[in-house]
Order: sequence, then structure tokens, then C-alpha cells
Amino acid sequence: MRLVLAVVTYLVALALFTVFFTHDLNLPASAAAVGVLSFALALDLLRESRGRGASSLLAALAIGISLAELRIALYYFPLDDLLTGALMIIGFYVATGLVHHLLDEDLKPSTIAEYLVVAGVSAAVVVIARQYL
Repeated sequence: MRLVLAVVTYLVALALFTVFFTHDLNLPASAAAVGVLSFALALDLLRESRGRGASSLLAALAIGISLAELRIALYYFPLDDLLTGALMIIGFYVATGLVHHLLDEDLKPSTIAEYLVVAGVSAAVVVIARQYL
């Protein structure tokens, strides 16, 4: 059941990230909205971690700030809204996954490599898809 909820959380994040790009909000408002959304969804995903309490809260806050900064950086690239949302969800997935392992105290170099490979392949697919869309 928890896996289904995590998948739904990531799909909601993708949809809302894309909506924030589709509606032409000014950059500070859009970055703030992405940051708050990322914080809330990361907090939900991290609640099952062993490191509950203040550490989960601070980690979710760091994820929210990082995704808001990614939103600002992606503003300057000429990308389609859906592709930009896909890059945002890749960043969100990597950030929440690595932090989840960090809070559970089982973050290993192989886990980091796994997330980097997933991020690299996913980003490559997004870049290649941009050429054909």
C-alpha cells in the first residue's frame, strides 16, 4: 500500500510541477509554490523514515528549497512545460530517495550510483524527447 501512495505522490508532483510551468506565474511566485509543494510532498514521503521528527522536517525543508532553486534554474532554458516538469520530478525523486536512505542510515555508494544512473538516463530521455516533440 505504501508503494502505491508513493507512486501517487510522485504523479501528483509531476502534474503540479507541470501546472506551475504552464501557468505563467512570475518567477518568485512559481519558485515559492514549487518549494512549498516539494516540502509538503517530501515530508509525506519521508514520514516512514527512521529519522523522524526534526531531522525529517529539516530534510524536507532542504528538498523544498533545492527544488525551488531548480525551478529558478530551469526558467532560463527553452524547454516545453511537460519536459521541464519531467526534469523537476527527476530532481524530486533523486532528492527524496537519497534523503530517505540517509535518514534510514543505509546510504551506500552503490545506492548513490544507482540514483545517479537513474537521473542520468531519465534526463537523457527528456533531452532526446525534446528534439522530437
